[in-house]
Amino acid sequence: MTLNLRAHHIFCVPFLDAVFPDRGEEFYKIEQMIKKVMLSDDERTHIKVTEGVDQLCKECPLCKNNRCQSTDGDEAVVRKWDALIMEELGIKTGEIFEAGEIRGVINQNAPLSVCFRCKWRKDCQMGRKTDKKMSKVQDI
Repeated sequence: MTLNLRAHHIFCVPFLDAVFPDRGEEFYKIEQMIKKVMLSDDERTHIKVTEGVDQLCKECPLCKNNRCQSTDGDEAVVRKWDALIMEELGIKTGEIFEAGEIRGVINQNAPLSVCFRCKWRKDCQMGRKTDKKMSKVQDI
């Protein structure tokens, strides 16, 4: 099985604690599958880095005309996030990774600079780590 995912879904979904009940049951199922896959070492499951709308986006009611229409960040903004995440992880569109392999890339590079300014920081395991680092810096 191959999951086609954009960079912020690869990086962020496994750490995000926020719940989006308004996005529907299919969105939730795919989100949970992403979390499960990213925590596994299943060599049969692959993650393909995609540009633009991916498997999770297609189930989101905020995705219209094959573009993200969220007030939190439309398609142009999301593509910028994806580009920053890919750059910091050292991955490229079209690359295919085993789940454990991409998790290793994430663990090696996280937290990313985008984590320090992400609006979802309080709802994210990685974001809370950045808050702890920021408070240590402020204590000095």
